[in-house]
Amino acid sequence: MALRKTTRPLSRTPRVTARTPLLKRATSTTASTTVAATGTLPIATLAPGVATAANSGTDSHDVFAAMEVSYGSVQPVEADALAGALTVDLRDKILEVVTETVRLWLQLAHFQNVSIQIASAIAPAGCLQGPRLRDYRQNSNAYHSTTGLERELMDMALRGISDNFALWQSFVIIPGLPLFPSFAAIPMAEAPPTPAVPMPLSAFPSGQVSMILSDVQLRNAMLSEAPNDLNATDLADFCQNIGKCCALAFQIMVSSQVVVSMLGTGPVPSFAPPYVPVGPVMGGSVIAAPGMFAAPGSFSIPKLPLNI
Repeated sequence: MALRKTTRPLSRTPRVTARTPLLKRATSTTASTTVAATGTLPIATLAPGVATAANSGTDSHDVFAAMEVSYGSVQPVEADALAGALTVDLRDKILEVVTETVRLWLQLAHFQNVSIQIASAIAPAGCLQGPRLRDYRQNSNAYHSTTGLERELMDMALRGISDNFALWQSFVIIPGLPLFPSFAAIPMAEAPPTPAVPMPLSAFPSGQVSMILSDVQLRNAMLSEAPNDLNATDLADFCQNIGKCCALAFQIMVSSQVVVSMLGTGPVPSFAPPYVPVGPVMGGSVIAAPGMFAAPGSFSIPKLPLNI
């Protein structure tokens, strides 16, 4: 008996599969909510031609083909929106937020886990503590002045710069610097809190200093935070410009910022008057408190020409 081919109307909306292309931003929230709840994509969110195909009983494969044709033109819309958002104004706002957060970091950063032996101080990687830059972006008016795609680009840049900055910070060490020369001979059982010899930040090396001094590293960090639908040549050039501006500012910061308010103290175990009236500090430590940098407010970022 010959089989009779029948056409069955489409009784339900098509399921979302790997073939489903990206939708416009305006419908992405509604569509994704419906998909999460029902596992299906509402026809109302589809382009008119696709909705017609779905409602007319067309085979689901043809519906998806219509979707691919219809939404194949959505990507240029995203690219146009991206190009319109990559402006000097947005770049300046990003640099303003970075400037404000780094200044706050310089106010709050401090050294800890420092060991003082006689006059020298030594500390392992992780001794420099400070807040993540991105955690304080909400304090900036420039951050709140952005919305939509500009906010997304702002967050992308701040995440990349913040992560590189944190990586540099986590590898800073104190390599036996003579910060407390007076601790070589203390005429008492314990040295009182004493300020360290002022020392530039460059004297505290980090194995990851290139993460903040290289514009390429900063650019790559920002691009790694970009969503796939924002990947474009103009975005790479935009991040490269921000990376150059920040790298130059960080070079100045490392070479010019001075650690001035590090207070050290510690016991003098050999002190035994009258026979040993003075002795060196052994096993001393640093008081971990913010305010160790001389001029937090002096940090600024130059604004290089932006050509996109």
